[in-house]
Amino acid sequence: MKKIILIFGLLVTCWQINAQDYCTDGGPSSTFDSNVESVDLVGETTTIAYLGCQNAGNGVAGVDDQTGSQTADIVAGNTYTVDVQYGTCGGNYPGAGEAWIDYDSDGIFEASESIGTVNGTPPFALQSFSITVPNDALNGNSRMRVMQWEGGTLPLDPCGSFSWGSVTDFEIVISGGIDITCEQPFNVQLDIAFGSSADFSWDLAPNDQNGYIWEVFAAGADPDVDTPVSTGTVGSGVNTVNADGLSELTDYDFYVITDCGSTDGLSQRSNVVSFTTDFLCPAPTNVTIDGLLADSFNINWTEIPNALSGYTWSVFNSGDDPTVDTPVSTGSVPFGTTTTTVTGLTDNTTYDVYVSADCDTDGTSELSNVVTVTTPCLAILAPVTENFESASWVPGTGFNNAGDAIDDCWQRTPDGSGFFWGTGSGTTGSTGTGPDSANSGANYVFTEGSNGIQGDEAFLVSPLIDLSSLTDPALTFWYHMFGTDMGTLSVDIDPGNGYDLDVFTISGQQQTAEDDSFIEQIIDLNAYANQTVRIRFRGEKNGFSSDMAIDDFKVDEAPSCFTPTGLSVTNISQDAAELSWDDNSTSSNGFNWFVFNAGDDPLVDTPVASGSTGFGVTTASATGLPSSSVLVAYVQSDCGSVDGLSDLSSPVSFETLCDVFLTPY
Repeated sequence: MKKIILIFGLLVTCWQINAQDYCTDGGPSSTFDSNVESVDLVGETTTIAYLGCQNAGNGVAGVDDQTGSQTADIVAGNTYTVDVQYGTCGGNYPGAGEAWIDYDSDGIFEASESIGTVNGTPPFALQSFSITVPNDALNGNSRMRVMQWEGGTLPLDPCGSFSWGSVTDFEIVISGGIDITCEQPFNVQLDIAFGSSADFSWDLAPNDQNGYIWEVFAAGADPDVDTPVSTGTVGSGVNTVNADGLSELTDYDFYVITDCGSTDGLSQRSNVVSFTTDFLCPAPTNVTIDGLLADSFNINWTEIPNALSGYTWSVFNSGDDPTVDTPVSTGSVPFGTTTTTVTGLTDNTTYDVYVSADCDTDGTSELSNVVTVTTPCLAILAPVTENFESASWVPGTGFNNAGDAIDDCWQRTPDGSGFFWGTGSGTTGSTGTGPDSANSGANYVFTEGSNGIQGDEAFLVSPLIDLSSLTDPALTFWYHMFGTDMGTLSVDIDPGNGYDLDVFTISGQQQTAEDDSFIEQIIDLNAYANQTVRIRFRGEKNGFSSDMAIDDFKVDEAPSCFTPTGLSVTNISQDAAELSWDDNSTSSNGFNWFVFNAGDDPLVDTPVASGSTGFGVTTASATGLPSSSVLVAYVQSDCGSVDGLSDLSSPVSFETLCDVFLTPY
């Protein structure tokens, strides 16, 4: 039992308040198996009659607080019987049980307050614990705890945590013992520790007539004998204090005493709160990065209360030693400011970020923990035009002639693909004229020859492109695919969360000669409006004697009237041929088709045959053609009176058959 101490020549009982905060974060994690099945205690006027396993046949995880409904009143000096049935809510497994009554109401179930134990394997006989209430028990409300711990050994820890078992608390009301004359503070806790002081708080005692006395001792000191390193008082009704006069990085013990005036004297010291002071000038914590852009980001951190001269932030190249190397960027902000924006950074670069505090007379803190961040690739604002001749696309800038990525913002390759992208003609030769005649023979090619695709695929990946400036975004490019072993050309688009594959795909030979004109392709990008995307051209190998070429890549506003694509000519006879092409959503009035003599200028000369089709009709029969003639077919979208006519499609050459003559000839 706690000692009764003499203060001011008066015998004053100095017990802690009986409405203490008990340890309630332990107990079992499972609701199965070992469990207290019943607890009975007949008091003077009230009785505890508890049945366990009430939760659908299971126990209760954690501490089962029954103090609001299960109460027994007992009198100091009297004897009572506590009947406990230790058992199970499932299987029978060995363990131990124990019960306590907190007679001195200090919130702690001490070994001297144990009222009975059991150990072994259920089922147990009913345990009848005979108790005699101590004469110096503290009057008022207290608590009884009954515990069963599967796998536990005696004596049990009343605050312990375990897997199977139960912990149940009941209210005990004590009378006939000692009345409290000056209640000690309870729920004393450290709020925050600084370098030379610490903040504490506690629950108010009901008779704090003259307030409270607080004391700080060196860790482990005896407060009844040793001298405190710091002490002071606060007035009645005040339950917080900043205990000062401390040294940094030092261990201390803190206590509070209630001063109840000359009549009721001083309470016993509160339970000890052990703590360690921080640095006099601690480093900023919770350093975070947000607002991440290609060339800037924001740094944020938590305020240091005594950083009276503000903060210094520094950005280093990743891996640099901040004690010797020069930062890429640095600066300072005043006290009260806990965020800053760093600009002028390089895209696709990894940096280390630190923050330190300047505490004026208390010195400068150490650096905060490092935060490592990588800036994203710089996005180019659309419209973007690339003819594959500028330095940003040729081998040696975004990637090398072996297909290895040297700048992730420009090129991403699958491991070990071993492909080659280059300029000029391939094994068979894609030298046809692109949309810009000056580009002939200088198109972007990946060849399937000896210097060509060594793996199964080759990739050409664009830089990041910001589509937010476009109302109706579209991708336009021209391609040439000639060769009997031609594979597949695909376009994939990554909006930042992985590639959408095969947004456009075409397989097999598309031209009939290496010098045929390139074919224009337009891809609607409205599904990616206002996003930042990466566009990938993907060539899949099929054979040896073929190559592909791409020319004049452009991301811009979509044309109001799309040019038809996929024109082909079939069923060719002496004087007729079948034309077919791909549909598009803009051709509200259908399509116009034309057949010219080879070499004619379709913008000036008269076609040998022409016609039109309705909306959604993508085939036509050209008749009345000259026999044994090389001809060129085109198709054009008719998008109505507002959007007008599209450009002519890429030309498709064909030759009509010879006339048939009856013999004799």
